[in-house]
Amino acid sequence: MRTSWFARPWLWLVMALILEGTVLVAGQQDFVASDPLWYADIAHNVETGKVAVFTPEDHHPFVMRVGLTVPLAVFYKLFGVSTLVSNLPAILAGLACLLLVYLVAPTARAKAIGLGYALTCVALLHEAILLNIDLPCAALLGFSVWFMQRRDEHRLWLLAAVVGAFCAFLVKETAVWCAPIWLWAVIVDVRELGVRGAARRFAPAVIAGAVLIAGYLIACAYVWGTPFARFDGIREITFEHAWTLQGQPASAWVSRLTWEVPWLLRKMFRAALIPALLAPWLVRPRDRIWVVAAATFLACYWFGSASTSAYTPLPITERMVLSVLPPLLVLATLATDAAIERWRTRRWFQIVAAVLALTLIVPAVITDAGVVRHPTPETDAFARFRATLPAEPAALVCADGRGPMIANFYFQFEPPPTLQLVPAADYPTMSRPPGLHVYALVNELREHDAKLAAKIDALHLRAIYRSAHVRLYDAGDGATLAEALR
Repeated sequence: MRTSWFARPWLWLVMALILEGTVLVAGQQDFVASDPLWYADIAHNVETGKVAVFTPEDHHPFVMRVGLTVPLAVFYKLFGVSTLVSNLPAILAGLACLLLVYLVAPTARAKAIGLGYALTCVALLHEAILLNIDLPCAALLGFSVWFMQRRDEHRLWLLAAVVGAFCAFLVKETAVWCAPIWLWAVIVDVRELGVRGAARRFAPAVIAGAVLIAGYLIACAYVWGTPFARFDGIREITFEHAWTLQGQPASAWVSRLTWEVPWLLRKMFRAALIPALLAPWLVRPRDRIWVVAAATFLACYWFGSASTSAYTPLPITERMVLSVLPPLLVLATLATDAAIERWRTRRWFQIVAAVLALTLIVPAVITDAGVVRHPTPETDAFARFRATLPAEPAALVCADGRGPMIANFYFQFEPPPTLQLVPAADYPTMSRPPGLHVYALVNELREHDAKLAAKIDALHLRAIYRSAHVRLYDAGDGATLAEALR
């Protein structure tokens, strides 16, 4: 007897996790000298304890996102500092999204469909190869919604939903977006069970939530001097964001609040948006919590604010709307499975399904291949630099201001005591002891002052490493370099 392709769905899960994990590990790229580097630095300081991280003077939200930095500190303790280890939270969150879609899907066929949607989701791939808060928060919120969906099975599922939402909040503040979903669940259960029945079901979760919130506020008051330090930090940086619309023309506001969000979703999810949009008419009543979750997260991103002190819509970047990724993948899965059940014998449906599959698979394969083959010039340059670094005093002059920070990362946050990391703008006035060996690094992909890079390139120094955008030079005693940069 021929074995059905869907007879062993767990095998498909294992294969999908291996495939996605392989692509994510093989697709590691140069580390980014912005938010990911900041989180990595905080995690390293937590792990070593050499620098006080949690102080009453620092209310910055990055410092308070302990749901990301503390687990990363544990990874650093276990495996050391590297690009791959730094990106582990994102990688694990990406794999967790695959697992979530598999677990939510009710049938073996639906599980296979869901894994297909997750594996071909280019947004998931983009965000799972780089350390950040958005995908881990989205994965935790997705599991919280799934736990809430199962509340009619046992009250412990609601406890798990509370814990999941709280952990998501420790990662990123936008976890508060799940509040309307809880309100919807309460209203549904009150209609079904009555006030007393709903109260009995939700009581343990409410108590647990109150304890967690109270404990968190007390901890904030103890560490940062105020229970609302997290929200104070958000308010303090309201106008520091480079992407804020404050002061922008009305056309920028209109674009952001109208067509830009749908266009972003189209680029992120492509053809998977079609079944997801049809899901309200196709999914079972028990699954409509995912419709509520997707609509809630999308509305909060589309029209919400990043601050309470001024209306500041979040920017049009895919990582900012990742909270909708798990619900949309789940809805696309459930709707497609339901559509197959209704129309699988129809010729038109078979053609539509084939076209939809191709429009997902082809871009995904191209993206996967591009990620795996993506060069890592800065990583390679620092590997060469570490191998050739002399024992005597040396200095690395970086053409861009963030160069010393990323260089510190590539030395596992502990560069040799004989090495100085210097921005090019500061090098001419730096004291250079006799015998100092000077190197220069140019990264065109991160330049803010192209003139400094051009001056370094114009010296025609001996290149230790050279690629299309990254160059590492041996500047000898550095006198010529200092004169050129003066």
